[in-house]
Amino acid sequence: MRGKDTIEFLGLWEQLRNPDFKAIEFDRFRPESTPYQISITYASEAEVLNVALFGITAKQWRDENLDKSENIRDYAPLNQLLVLANMESYNAILIEQGRPQAERLQLLNQLAF
Repeated sequence: MRGKDTIEFLGLWEQLRNPDFKAIEFDRFRPESTPYQISITYASEAEVLNVALFGITAKQWRDENLDKSENIRDYAPLNQLLVLANMESYNAILIEQGRPQAERLQLLNQLAF
């Protein structure tokens, strides 16, 4: 399940489980979402978290670690992965609040250290 299919699934789930779900607002949002937009947004947010926690992007890490086939998160110690999980939740709250990406990066970096 990816992209627009995920949006459709979440809309259905919310309709079934959330009595406060605003279906009319969701219907206006749904046509705007495309798999491409969603993957770009996800990749961008993943990079914000990478920079906040590790200090580099995934591409920078790959360029510096040509001998490793996995990604930066696969080599992170458990304590960093726990911080990352908290950062993901906090980032979602900041996005909901409408905070710009630069501000979120600063706040997430403070949380990481």
